[in-house]
Amino acid sequence: MGVTGVLIIHNDSALLGHVLASVRPLIDRLVVVDGAYDWVAPVCRLAGEDPERSTDGLLEVLAASGIPYTRICGTWRDETHKRRASLEACDSARVMRIDADEIYAVDPARLEAFWHSPHALGALQVPLLVHPDAILTGGGDAPVPRAPIFMNLARAGIDDILAGMWLVRPRHEATGRAGAARVHPQALGMCYHLTAFRPAGAAYRRARFYCLVSMRIAGKVGLGLNRPFAGDREMLEILSDLDPGAVDLAFRLHRIAACFPEVGPRQALRVFELPGEGMAAQIRAIHADMLASQAEKTRAHLDRELVLFAGRPCFLDVTREVAAGRGLRLESLDGGASTMRLHLDHGLARETVEAGDRGMIAATEGMARARRAVLELSVHPPQGATGRARLVVR
Repeated sequence: MGVTGVLIIHNDSALLGHVLASVRPLIDRLVVVDGAYDWVAPVCRLAGEDPERSTDGLLEVLAASGIPYTRICGTWRDETHKRRASLEACDSARVMRIDADEIYAVDPARLEAFWHSPHALGALQVPLLVHPDAILTGGGDAPVPRAPIFMNLARAGIDDILAGMWLVRPRHEATGRAGAARVHPQALGMCYHLTAFRPAGAAYRRARFYCLVSMRIAGKVGLGLNRPFAGDREMLEILSDLDPGAVDLAFRLHRIAACFPEVGPRQALRVFELPGEGMAAQIRAIHADMLASQAEKTRAHLDRELVLFAGRPCFLDVTREVAAGRGLRLESLDGGASTMRLHLDHGLARETVEAGDRGMIAATEGMARARRAVLELSVHPPQGATGRARLVVR
């Protein structure tokens, strides 16, 4: 019996070639549901993107994979609507959910046992990789999280399947039926979650999406404004009235785009060994590509005027500058105050260095040895929602 892979996507193909290579032995065909959500579509148009279909090389990546596929394009109410469309388009009961930032390593024997079990969902362990050899997880010895990846539509209906999946949605869109589909008790393998490894434009679009999701869930436009809204239309009206350069920079230099995840109070970094040199080499190469793209983004913003929302932090990867012993200064261009912090990543430990009285951070030998150095910038203009500053490297 064949297995259909289902992929929902929109302009997120940077890692997809690696993803499809990992699932090629597991699926017979692919259903690709392309396009933005309705509430994201106006922002896509403002950025010159087609909200109904990807234009970032998706078709070339699909063709190179050699996997037969069907592509469905449009805009979608929400993630539930989009995933439902992917499942309804399947012509087999056996289905694999595929995400554009995950690489899969599945135990064939365990997978076959799942297909013949009475369970509707089969889960994989999903470590969130922060480095090729470290993951972000719960504190202490918390287990690696699991997520449902394989679905047997002969064991449960689409509604129950969707209720058992983790979806990005505000509460008013939740089904209230989580856990309705039975999950196989044994993990069927590993799924390496590489969301922090996205390079270039893919990181920007992901940051933009999650900023918008956070606003929808909170019911207010953040960006230093904290302005409430009653619905999606009002949210987009507020965004369209703001300085477009500041909005773009807020997304482009968001923490997610900086690929430097926060470690929350109930989280910890821990060493994670990838099985097999082939998988480890592949993930190291993906990580190196991301670092190179982040360094290029920093160079594009050095000594340039930055338009920032008041109090809204932005982030730049300055690993190369700090390693070279160069100092950093954030200069206000409109007379307002500015703040700057340097976040240093030492592997399993983090350190933050505050700028001195003159707004300067001088590189030290200890900083130069850090694995990553990410600069947090914010401005506090005397009036208005935005301020202008320049990052100077000496």
